[in-house]
Amino acid sequence: MQKNFQLSFFPGANLDFASIRVEGPRNISLSKTRDITRQIESLLLAYDPVESFQVDIGGSNTTTHEASIEITLKKERPQNLSEVIQDLQNKVKNISGAVINVEEPSFGPPVGRPINVRFLGDDFALLENFAREVLTKIQDTPGLINPEVSIKYGPGQYTFDINRELALEKGLNPASVAASIRTAIFGSDITSIIQAGDDMDIFVKFDQKDLQTINDIEAISFYTPPGETIRLGDIASVKLGGNITNLSRKDGSKVVSLTSFLDKKYNARDVLRQIQEQIETLDIPSGVQIGYGGEEEQTAESFSDIGQAALLGILLIVGILVFQFNSFRQPLIIMYAVPLGLIGVFPGLFLTGSSLSFPSFIGIASLSGIVVNDTIILVEKINQNLRNNKHIIDAVVDAGLSRWKPITITTLTTSIGLVPLVFVDTFYAYLSYAIIFGIITATILSMFVIPIMYVWLYPKKV
Repeated sequence: MQKNFQLSFFPGANLDFASIRVEGPRNISLSKTRDITRQIESLLLAYDPVESFQVDIGGSNTTTHEASIEITLKKERPQNLSEVIQDLQNKVKNISGAVINVEEPSFGPPVGRPINVRFLGDDFALLENFAREVLTKIQDTPGLINPEVSIKYGPGQYTFDINRELALEKGLNPASVAASIRTAIFGSDITSIIQAGDDMDIFVKFDQKDLQTINDIEAISFYTPPGETIRLGDIASVKLGGNITNLSRKDGSKVVSLTSFLDKKYNARDVLRQIQEQIETLDIPSGVQIGYGGEEEQTAESFSDIGQAALLGILLIVGILVFQFNSFRQPLIIMYAVPLGLIGVFPGLFLTGSSLSFPSFIGIASLSGIVVNDTIILVEKINQNLRNNKHIIDAVVDAGLSRWKPITITTLTTSIGLVPLVFVDTFYAYLSYAIIFGIITATILSMFVIPIMYVWLYPKKV
């Protein structure tokens, strides 16, 4: 277990809600699912932080193998939400018969599970078999919670495989045969008539009393052009197989994923590295490509987009400063305050136990506009002193002495004004920490660094 600086896109807030998702095998009965949920209910009734909960078995999809439990927690409780989630996950892991995940509400767009290993190729069966081999290999890796292969099978279904050559030989169009089977079983609108000024659709299908078994369907007859009668079973073979409900593709290749939730005590990057090392010990079949991702991959992509937007904002600020000061050197001096602010952001987030997240990045982007205000005041005062024929050293010293008070007061009022947001929720706390620590650090360092930068970039005035 390692305590590293955490990276997350949208941090979880310390709310009073949680949920439990139960997913059993597809063929599980409703009574068995109810028995599993009752075991969970018994745990929740004895768990002090829980105020109330609501159980939903099957839901709107009327499935028998799924259930959800929405939990309301007590506002006054010793543990925060993350600790409650982890504690409940440890309690339900001993319940067998289904995959049980305890989840907390999340802000922003979904980012998927923290751990995601993708297997890409053209042979679906090969991908699934190798994914399950990997699952067996890595399922005991520390930190993983309920690892599973993404393949989900629905109820079994019969598949009719029409012998195209035989059907064409008999004068039958395979597409027409397939359409006729669908009409016989499910029915279809064949035409419409107008009666008393109203359109009426004509819907036809076989009498369901005549289609009670698969043998009845195989006995459906077709007339060939020569007038011969031929049974469906004579030109098609039938087989019973599983119904895959989620087949994914990426860049034209079939994809099978191995995903897992992650214990909050572990770092996703370290766990993924362990998984990769274990996979490398296996004999990887030819035609199978492996990709690693999950929450960290999606977060990195999102941060890349945010970084590009922040860079554009900085360039716009530089453009305004160049126009204002009619100089390229002075905007460079002013913008140097931005990296000075970053010096305080990361230690501040680490000391407060905050993660580098979306609200933190908003705070960092805001710093670009906040800290330059103070340095603009300082640089403008230096320029004013130089216009009054002061020596450059005297000009920067006077600017620092005369402007430190308004700059300091501005920093303090901004920081104090953000303090109440720290106690609202995690989102606003991370935003506030980034701005507070960044602006304080930038203000202190700028009073020394900016004058030095000015003197360094204008050596002829010394």
